Amino acid sequence: MQGRPGQGGKGQDPQDRSSTSAFRMSELTGRQPVMPKRPPGMTRVDQPPTTPRVARPEREARKPRTWRWWFGCLGGMLVLGVVAAIVVYGATNLFLAINATGGSGVVSSDFLAGLKAANYTQSYNSLDPTLTVETSKDDFTQKAKDDDRCYGRVTDYNEVKDSAVSKTVSGVQTISYTFAITRSKLNKPYNLTLTLQKDAAGDWTIISYGRDLGPAVPTC
Repeated sequence: MQGRPGQGGKGQDPQDRSSTSAFRMSELTGRQPVMPKRPPGMTRVDQPPTTPRVARPEREARKPRTWRWWFGCLGGMLVLGVVAAIVVYGATNLFLAINATGGSGVVSSDFLAGLKAANYTQSYNSLDPTLTVETSKDDFTQKAKDDDRCYGRVTDYNEVKDSAVSKTVSGVQTISYTFAITRSKLNKPYNLTLTLQKDAAGDWTIISYGRDLGPAVPTC
């Protein structure tokens, strides 16, 4: 008759016998089983390897702020503020100057281009009503032709460097330009100053071009 499992070793799996024999022997003899020695050269894996620790750098003690440091910061801020104010002021004035002279420059160029092309009506249309009341278009055309006959036709014109002068009096804005005019019968250029004024509608017109369009009143 087959014995029950666990009695007399009958019916018991050989693996179970081998795995528990050492513990049964220790129970009978009272001695712990001997653990096999580790082969030479084998690395222990029951504890992690020792890793050297890098020392943390010590923090430098922060020095207290002195009055010289605060004075330097305040001085730097003042200098930056002054520079920023100068830049803003210059940019604003440049923007206003460009806006103020943009239209006046175009009118001046149209006036002189009309003289060069002998298109006197174009030049006359650039004049302010205060001039057109005193001088009709026919009179203006005749005087321009007299200058052409005496001094030669206008062959070139160039603005004199830094000649623009802008003024505002009682809310009325004016600006003047000086041009070097070259004529075919003259040996050297002469200066012609145009003064312009902005009207209530924001348009620029010429209020003065001197005594004459030539270097002098023609006598020839």
